[in-house]
Amino acid sequence: MAGETFAQLSLTELAYTVVEWSSFSCHYYPHRILEDSNAQDSRWSSKGTSPEQFLLLKLVKPAVLCSVTFGKPPKGYLFNLREFKIYVGEKKTHMVQVLHSGLYNDDESETLPVSRYADLDKKVMIPCFYVKIVPIANWKISVNFFTICNIKLLGDTNQKLLQTARTNFAKLCDREATRLCMRFLRQKRCKEAFEALMKQENTLLEHPQLTELYNKLVDHGDFDAVESIIRKSYADNLFSENMRKCSYTPEWELLHSSSPRPGVRGGHQMCIDSEEGKIYLLGGWNGNCELSDFWLYDIKSSVWSLIQEDTSVHGGPTARSCHKITFDTVNKCLYTIGRYVDVTRDTPASQLRSEFFVYSVKENSWKLLSKDTANDNGPKLVYDHQLSIDEENQIIYMFGGKTISTGEGSDYSGLYSYHIPTRTWKLLRGTSNQNIKTGSCSLKSRIGHSMCYYGPKNQLVIIAGQRNRDYLSDFLVYDIDTDMVEQVSMDMSQNQGPGPSFTLRANVDPLTEEIFVFSGRELDYKLSENSVQNSFWSYDMICKQWNRIYHNDSDDASYWEEMKTVEPSPRFAHQICFDTINKKHYLFGGNPGEVTNRSARLGDFWKLTLHKPCIKDLLNRILFLVRKQKYLELCATDHISALKYLQNQVAEVTNHNDPAHSTQFRKLASCLCQPREVGDVFEQRSELLEQLFSFYPRSMKQPDKSLVELIL
Repeated sequence: MAGETFAQLSLTELAYTVVEWSSFSCHYYPHRILEDSNAQDSRWSSKGTSPEQFLLLKLVKPAVLCSVTFGKPPKGYLFNLREFKIYVGEKKTHMVQVLHSGLYNDDESETLPVSRYADLDKKVMIPCFYVKIVPIANWKISVNFFTICNIKLLGDTNQKLLQTARTNFAKLCDREATRLCMRFLRQKRCKEAFEALMKQENTLLEHPQLTELYNKLVDHGDFDAVESIIRKSYADNLFSENMRKCSYTPEWELLHSSSPRPGVRGGHQMCIDSEEGKIYLLGGWNGNCELSDFWLYDIKSSVWSLIQEDTSVHGGPTARSCHKITFDTVNKCLYTIGRYVDVTRDTPASQLRSEFFVYSVKENSWKLLSKDTANDNGPKLVYDHQLSIDEENQIIYMFGGKTISTGEGSDYSGLYSYHIPTRTWKLLRGTSNQNIKTGSCSLKSRIGHSMCYYGPKNQLVIIAGQRNRDYLSDFLVYDIDTDMVEQVSMDMSQNQGPGPSFTLRANVDPLTEEIFVFSGRELDYKLSENSVQNSFWSYDMICKQWNRIYHNDSDDASYWEEMKTVEPSPRFAHQICFDTINKKHYLFGGNPGEVTNRSARLGDFWKLTLHKPCIKDLLNRILFLVRKQKYLELCATDHISALKYLQNQVAEVTNHNDPAHSTQFRKLASCLCQPREVGDVFEQRSELLEQLFSFYPRSMKQPDKSLVELIL
């Protein structure tokens, strides 16, 4: 029963009743979420936002819950939830969180898959009789109540499936309860009771190697044996997962070059040919007019050269900004589509065509692939969209952006693919999100987002952007083979990632399977205002973890004047590209967001190198912790031996090139000059053990929770 897909389950709509609630306002009763109506008053509204508000639903028949569909209020009454949690369980006193997400702030209903499993291996399904919905935050901060419209539940009521789920879930709960008791007994040094419980229940608290580590360190203080275990773990590659989670250290370098070189601009485009070491830059807006110049930067010689002063003269695109380009390293071709047009009633239709160009590096020439892609089953003219290319299969993907027309208003563009060999467009996802596959999330179009092609799994990664007036902080993965969308996160900041952003830029390293993100214009929900600040992040697609590599939110003009050759000043509408071979990031230009000078643009060019400690450095860091504890224990009994140990063994595993680590080492010497009691060695060693455990994979360790934390 491990890891069943939606297609393998017998899904049906689940009937339910509303049995408990926190509060309700006026005639917006809790049971009104059962009404499948577009009426403005067909909803539940709470009296306030605190204390915790909730709705508790009881299924008519027990099931394994698979997804929840949220209806939306009609336009003009948008009180959608930006954040909420869902819990399920067979007993309302024992419920498991299966979803922490939010809704987009529009009037289209949304179906969100929920986690069906209670374990990391996805072998134990959660039987469900109760569903608890807990709203946390609204999109509109000033609204002091929560609203939920029609709720539909989808799940599997198969009795055989349910019985298996009940049995396995009960065993899992029993095993985890036993492990919590074992952890508590060991902390209390009740060794006999610990071993008796382990033998009776035939359950291990953790991997045997970690149990041995505990015995040698905490019980016996055998530091040599502890080091042997750690070295064996190192040889067995057990620290590789922790190594992936280590953050990078950034090193910025301002790249200088003599004229000619590109001028200031924002809304431009930049791409890289890593194999040849060439960066291409096209067009943009300099604060006064759109540009049509085309540049090449040679990484090896650090020299810019002007390929064409005006691409339109050479059969290429006219001056433009907010367009997009992508580079095909296989055929050495650059593709570009889209642009911003300031439309008036007098704008001729000929200026609103979606032209599609390709530039051949080998032939040094432009070719118009389509006068208007809308006539070729492709997108209409758009701006602030995104392009990514699958070079192996020769397919270009284009998503989002706003369409431009002479009519009132504008619409968003969907997800398209373009097959290069046959020159054919295909609409993969429209903007209505109708008839999407069961188990798939919605793919909401937007502008100012990021999109990368993730080759290892043939997926598109879509991050943040702006939809209508709302800045988004979602992280979506579109699986091209299955046409399924996974919502990794509705708000990345809840997972230590970037906050809501516009013109955030992202690149992917297919070898290390990491996404790198450079911030743009950000929104602070709490302050309800946006700002321009610098942040650089990495996301590990294997470990599913964000790391903030660099951040500077200073708005002091004098500071940035002083640091203008040290680190880039805050900006948005910039461009960044990644050299996948030499692992360097390149940043050019952008809009500094100056309130007093809205036409200001930047023309600086930066290289970013990221440094991460090697696995041997990590081993020394772990050994340093062990030897530090042994040294501190020696200080309490034998100062001479402690001094020799510090000068030799501790110094041997200290990174003296790291200022923080070197300072920590030097401070240890003060322990020799201060009276020091032995203290509670058991407690000190236990704290060290927790530090050592943190370097091992989660699957090997004891439970994160403690029995004491569950009491009150």
